[in-house]
Amino acid sequence: MHRRRRGMTLVELLVVITILGIMAGLLIPAIGMVTSAARKSACLANVTNLGKAVMQYESIKRQYPGYRSLVARSNNTGLGANKNVSWTVKILPYYDQEALYDNWDNPSLDYVNHIDQLAPSLNGLTCAEDPTTEPIPDVMIDGNTNNIPDIFEGLIDVHNNSNLPVYDPSFVMPWANDLPPYTSYTANAGFHPTGIPNGVFVNQSNMSAGQILLAAQTRANGIFHDLIAKPDAKTSLKDMVDGGGQTILLGENVQSTLWTVTGTADSLNRFASTFVWLYSTDKPLGSGRPVPSIVMRPRFTINGDIDFLVKNPFAPTPVDVARLSSMHQGGANVVYADGHSQFLSQDIDYAVLQSLMTPDNGRSHMPSYSYQLSSGDYVE
Repeated sequence: MHRRRRGMTLVELLVVITILGIMAGLLIPAIGMVTSAARKSACLANVTNLGKAVMQYESIKRQYPGYRSLVARSNNTGLGANKNVSWTVKILPYYDQEALYDNWDNPSLDYVNHIDQLAPSLNGLTCAEDPTTEPIPDVMIDGNTNNIPDIFEGLIDVHNNSNLPVYDPSFVMPWANDLPPYTSYTANAGFHPTGIPNGVFVNQSNMSAGQILLAAQTRANGIFHDLIAKPDAKTSLKDMVDGGGQTILLGENVQSTLWTVTGTADSLNRFASTFVWLYSTDKPLGSGRPVPSIVMRPRFTINGDIDFLVKNPFAPTPVDVARLSSMHQGGANVVYADGHSQFLSQDIDYAVLQSLMTPDNGRSHMPSYSYQLSSGDYVE
C-alpha cells in the first residue's frame, strides 16, 4: 500500500514563512550595503577622473581654470559670443569632450537657439546616490528678467542688455523629455567673505562689497577664481605651498546644480558648481585675526543639514550650503591637487576643512591660519 503524503500543517507553514522573513530581513540590508558601497566607489572614480582632467589642463596651461571664464571670444555682440562659462566647460577637451568644447567656443552657437548642442547630460558628472536622476517638467520663461531661471549667468547678462531683444515668452526649456546637465561635483573656490567682521582685510572699512568679494579671491585662499573679474587670481600647482596632497581640488556637493552654471562673485549662481569656506572657526584664532561675526552652523560642515535644500536647477544655491556633501553615509568624495582621491569624513573639524581648501594657510584669511594641519586630522 502507498502511504498518503501528508501536507504541511498551518503551524509548519507559519514557521517556514517566519524563517524566510528573517532571512530576507538579513539579506536585503546586506544587498543595500553592497550596492551603496559600489555607488560610493563609482562616485570616487568619477571625481578622480575629473581631477585628472583638471590636472592635465593645469599641466598644459600652467594654471587652473577659473570657476568663471570666457570662451568664444569675439568682437561681435551676438548671443553666442563671449560666453561666461564654468570650470567644467574649460576642462571638456581633457575629458574626452573636444567636440562639445568646440561648440561652446563657437560664437555662432548661443544659449537660446543651440542649448541642446551646449548642455547635454554627461556620463560621469553625477553620482548614482544623488537624488536628482529624473527629468524636470517643462519650464517656461515668461519674459520677465527677474523670473528667468538662472541657468547661465551669461544668459541673464545678455537679457539685461537693452540693445538686444527680449526673449520669446513662449520659449520652453529644452530638458522636458531629457535629463538636464546635472553635476554632483564642484570646485574649490576658497574664501567667500559673507558676514565678516571689520579687520579681515587691510582698509576694509573703505572697501565696497564688490571689492571685498574680489579681495577674497587670492591664491592662498582657494584654487578656482573668477578669471573674468580678476584675471590676476590665476592659480597653478606651484601655488600649493602646503602641498598638493593637502589641498582639495574638487569634491561632491548634493546642492550643486548644472555643470554649465557660473556667476559673478556676488551671484548665487557662483555656488552652483563651487564650494567655499566662510569666516568661522572651531579652533583658536590666529594672531591678529578678528573674532568671527557668524557662529558656526552645522550646514557649513561636510554633510551638515543635508536635507536643507532639495536640489533644483532653477533655485540658486545659498552660500551656506556651498560646501562638501553627499548622500553617502559618513562623508564625501574629494580629489586633491596631486591627483589622489579620498572619502573625507564628515567628522573633521571646520578649521581642518578650511586648511584642506587653502593652498597656503599662512597667507590665507583663515581665522585659524596658524593651525598646524596633520594627516591625523583628516585621514582615518
